Amino acid sequence: MTKTRGGREVTELLISHLDWIDDAAGLSRSEVVLEPQRAYDALLRVSNQVAAMRKIIRQRLEPLLERNARNAAAAALPTRVAALEAEIAQPTVVSPASMVQIERLRTSWAATQGGAIIGDGADAPRPLVITPLVLLAWDDRAQPIADASSGSFWKDIQSALVAANGGIRFGHTNPETSNSGAQTLLLLAYGYSDARNLSMAQAQDGAFREWLAGVERAVPAPDDSTGTLMTDMLRFGPSKYDFVAVYENLAIEAMGSPAASNYGGLRTFYPPATILSDHPYVVLRAPWVTPEQRQAAGQFRDFLLSREVQQLALDQYGFRPASPQVQINPGDPASPFGRYAAQGIQLDIPPQVAVPPGDVIDALVATWRAARP
Repeated sequence: MTKTRGGREVTELLISHLDWIDDAAGLSRSEVVLEPQRAYDALLRVSNQVAAMRKIIRQRLEPLLERNARNAAAAALPTRVAALEAEIAQPTVVSPASMVQIERLRTSWAATQGGAIIGDGADAPRPLVITPLVLLAWDDRAQPIADASSGSFWKDIQSALVAANGGIRFGHTNPETSNSGAQTLLLLAYGYSDARNLSMAQAQDGAFREWLAGVERAVPAPDDSTGTLMTDMLRFGPSKYDFVAVYENLAIEAMGSPAASNYGGLRTFYPPATILSDHPYVVLRAPWVTPEQRQAAGQFRDFLLSREVQQLALDQYGFRPASPQVQINPGDPASPFGRYAAQGIQLDIPPQVAVPPGDVIDALVATWRAARP
């Protein structure tokens, strides 16, 4: 919506995104200018997912309700909570971690609302930054990964987990609530089926469910956040996890932690076929998105793809740039790709598996749920 603020017109954008965009927005907040006489502010209200934001809102406002239960003004707070929830559920832009969430949104919207909420052409999803899924292990606990052959990588790891009978702890996040968990599940399914494109039948296959149960018996109760998973690995060491499936940028961040030298140090492994988190930026094709918001959102996307912001994403977060304006130089001492090469960080990305349609991903998550101990 367009408002007047400080004597000028601004257009508010509600952008559901991940944390790195906050720092980028701080570089040029209030300076996203489309026309000489008109400027647009990108007012970012972070929302990884609606459920998480609802929890935050209630945590902040419910104490006020409790403290002011006898105050007539408190009666308006539940209405405010409902209004905020409704606003959060209608973003202008979504920028989740990967196309996995975009495909699930595309499928669920078509099934419940009809039509397409994800655009094409100029409105098609555009990658902002890139990071592949990797396995990060304590070096003296990494043998099951090091011994796995490229042709049967996940099958070899599953066999090692089953043979260890609880002696090896593998960590991944909950695929119902976390992108990296869903990505890990996809790699496991592709590793089991050897398929080029995962089908509904393969996602629902009973033999695969039994095989997956062998993996899941080695996985403690999965976290909802990849960041929490990484923090717990560093904090508790092999008593919690021997190796985990995380984003490359988080593995790079972990390499710089004081805990990284424990237990023989950390080592990164790239599966022979991986999956990317490319943080797609999508201006929704939704009835609540105005032409002014659509134009401002396009300008803000271009800003996020600028050299300055892409360099920030590389230097501070370990993301690979999506823009060709910024190149990774592994010979640069400041580059994590040179600094941590001895720990397995590599410039070359293995081939990527195909992201299946949202209904296949949903079926795969249901199979995982049935396979959990």
